[in-house]
Amino acid sequence: MTIPRAADESTAQASAGYSGPPVAWAGGMDRSGSEVSNVIVIGGGVSGLATAHELLRADPSADVVVLEATDRLGGNVRTLRRDGAIIDLGPDAVLNSRKEAIALCGSLGLGDALIQPEEASRSVLIATDGKLQPLPEGLVFGVPSKLGQLISTPLLSWRGKLRAALDLLLPATEPGSTSVGELIGRRLGTEVKERLVEPLVGAVYAADIDRLDAAVGLPFAAAAKGSLVRAMARAPRGTGSPFRAPANGMSELVDALVRAVGTERIRTGSGVASVRAVDGAWQVALRDGTTLTAPQLVLAVPPHEAAAMVAETDGTLGDALREIGATTTATVILAFPPGTELPQASGVLIPRSEGRPTIAATFVHRKWGRPNPTGAVVIRAFLGGGRNPALIDASDDAELVRLALVDLRAFMELPEPLWTTVARWVRATPHPAPGHHARMQSVRALLAERPGLHVVGAAYEGPGIAGCAAQAARTAAKIAPAKS
Repeated sequence: MTIPRAADESTAQASAGYSGPPVAWAGGMDRSGSEVSNVIVIGGGVSGLATAHELLRADPSADVVVLEATDRLGGNVRTLRRDGAIIDLGPDAVLNSRKEAIALCGSLGLGDALIQPEEASRSVLIATDGKLQPLPEGLVFGVPSKLGQLISTPLLSWRGKLRAALDLLLPATEPGSTSVGELIGRRLGTEVKERLVEPLVGAVYAADIDRLDAAVGLPFAAAAKGSLVRAMARAPRGTGSPFRAPANGMSELVDALVRAVGTERIRTGSGVASVRAVDGAWQVALRDGTTLTAPQLVLAVPPHEAAAMVAETDGTLGDALREIGATTTATVILAFPPGTELPQASGVLIPRSEGRPTIAATFVHRKWGRPNPTGAVVIRAFLGGGRNPALIDASDDAELVRLALVDLRAFMELPEPLWTTVARWVRATPHPAPGHHARMQSVRALLAERPGLHVVGAAYEGPGIAGCAAQAARTAAKIAPAKS
């Protein structure tokens, strides 16, 4: 297959490879002096790199250029390596149940090398009333598939357990646009919502579940017409851990994507000043004065950035993109001396009802069983998000470390850390509000009026690496459909 080129492209020259700082593009020029490509991808995160990768898998000769504003590729994926330890500061796994993520890893040669969490430490603890209690086994995002899973847990009172049982008796209702919090509270009661579902879903999405679209956060529950317990019992269930990760951290996925795409097609430090539709093509002006033109343009950036880029060409599309929510989070890494005792679990979830800014904490050194030469005990804590969106902007790194320590020490004894690291993710975590699918229908309709313009990313059609991989594959198929 061949991806159509811009009409006035001159003969392309070979592109010079690079590593690190951006270099001058060696591609073709049109009459106005604009560099010309088949496809321009703006954004060097997983979505953008995966889109370029899928395009090149379909047509290895495709002229694709990836533009990244910063000096680092990978977007929210970032792996810290210190004292021999491997610590992901952003996403730390892909879902084994989502074929798109596993297929992407397989296409990059990582499929056979994926690892899963250690069996001995897969249990998760819920912090409540100053104690740590195990999450009942068999729940999916806090929703039971049978009421017996709730009988013995101290996380719920008997009144809460009886209220959850009403789910089997309440009349069926037609699925509609609602939040995770409203749906769970209505069917299973306040205690299940606050003590089981909110800690899990709130941590996974860094979200306020009362403002999180149920169709995104809990799609199987949102689609149920009646009992959520019965719907969960009918849902397909996998075996073992649903998570997989590259042995050397999630940045291994990014490194593999960069190798697959080729550094000669990727330019870091290339901030976009404007995007315009010009004579049936898309012209991208960079902040350094360079312009590039292509018939196909992929915006693989957060919605608010995409909105700013298209505002000059299509204000209505820009307004629609701005309605897609995102929130700010921080990851706080705390490394403690060898021998520091922690509960036998992979981590702790702290419900919003506890009134603490920390959302969750992962015991990194224990979860994945990776090499840990110094024996340091490493905890990864998460703060901010929909629970407290202003916290990250209002706090310096030292304050975020202090808050995480105060919260964790309320439930376990911890000495002073050997070292700490803070990573901030500013407006980088999707927070889809109720009605998200309707908003996306509007965005898709507006994009249909702008041939050659595409958006991809976790904020649009599906969260996580799997969502990014699925959109990348679909977008590449639209741009370069397979020959019949």
